[in-house]
Amino acid sequence: MADYANASVVIETVPPSEMGAAIAADAAKKAKFGTIHLLIRGFLCTPFLAYGACVTFAMVAAGIPLAVAGLVFPAGYVTLSFLGLEMATGSFATMPIGMYAGTITPFQLVRNWTWTRWATFWEAYSSAGCCGSH
Repeated sequence: MADYANASVVIETVPPSEMGAAIAADAAKKAKFGTIHLLIRGFLCTPFLAYGACVTFAMVAAGIPLAVAGLVFPAGYVTLSFLGLEMATGSFATMPIGMYAGTITPFQLVRNWTWTRWATFWEAYSSAGCCGSH
């Protein structure tokens, strides 16, 4: 019989205060990106999601089960995260925490949101033809 009374407990969690501090630090880092970097990072993140969606739709149209085809789409999210690209929804979540923590100003928040959203919209519009939307 196992001796659970003397077993050590390993807790692999991050306390909320540490997580908030890490997100605020990330917001401060994102606030320092130049306009051209925000545009490039925002523009390049959209194709990974768009092509992932197009491949998923094509797989389903070819008769591959949705559960299997659906595994392709999250690969786009993982790829853009590994590449350090700037997704608008990520900025919408990160930047307000940095503002409330005092690591960025409201101007930096609006600047980041404006350029990141503009870049993702620009790329989404320009790549819409890849999935057949004419």
